Amino acid sequence: MDRFYALITSQDDAFYQMCMILPSVVEKVVSKMSANIIPTDSAFNELSDSVNSSFVLALYMLGFKDYIGFSPT
Repeated sequence: MDRFYALITSQDDAFYQMCMILPSVVEKVVSKMSANIIPTDSAFNELSDSVNSSFVLALYMLGFKDYIGFSPT
C-alpha cells in the first residue's frame, strides 16, 4: 500500500502522512454529522474516549511496521 501511494503521489511517505491525518479528519467529519445518522455503539464510544494519538500510532505500527515512514528508525 505504501508503494502504491508513493507511486501515485510521488511522495515516498504519502501513505504514512495520510494515516497520521486520518484520525483528525474522521473526528471532524463525525462531529459535523447529524446525530440521527450516527449509530450508537457503547463499546466504540468507550474505546474512542480512551484513545489518544500514541495509541493510534501504536496500532499503525503493528500493521504497517515495514511501510515507509512507520519504521522506528
